[in-house]
Amino acid sequence: MNRQRRQAWLVGLLLLMLLIAAAWSVGGMFEQRAQARQAMADLHECQTLAAEIKALRKQPTVASNQAMGVQELGDHINASQKKAGLDSSIIDGVFPQSERRLGDTVYQVKPTALTLRQVALPKLAVFLYHLTEGTGLRLRDLQLRVP
Repeated sequence: MNRQRRQAWLVGLLLLMLLIAAAWSVGGMFEQRAQARQAMADLHECQTLAAEIKALRKQPTVASNQAMGVQELGDHINASQKKAGLDSSIIDGVFPQSERRLGDTVYQVKPTALTLRQVALPKLAVFLYHLTEGTGLRLRDLQLRVP
């Protein structure tokens, strides 16, 4: 091969390599764009689900046809106390309060104040876990005081 022909082949080979690199880059950009679109769709779905979860948290978790009676509530408190390994003397008082409507819904909330004395935090956590476990009861406010 003469020199000019060899240079033409090298230029052609270089152009072919550049064309392959450009095609590979464009393909990568299209793939990245598709992944970015999927990520945006996933983000939108996550935001929608997060908003739905926030809305559901504001609603009651369990709607029963019959409210928990005072005796049933007392029994449940005693059972939770025993499961937590607490002495019966720690309960200072159970104070049911008047019913009130939950937001704009037809549901009623029956708050009850519970006073405990000299309870260690780990035992209190176990007691509250058992108290709210599977009953529809929720802990809304907690006040801790040092004696």
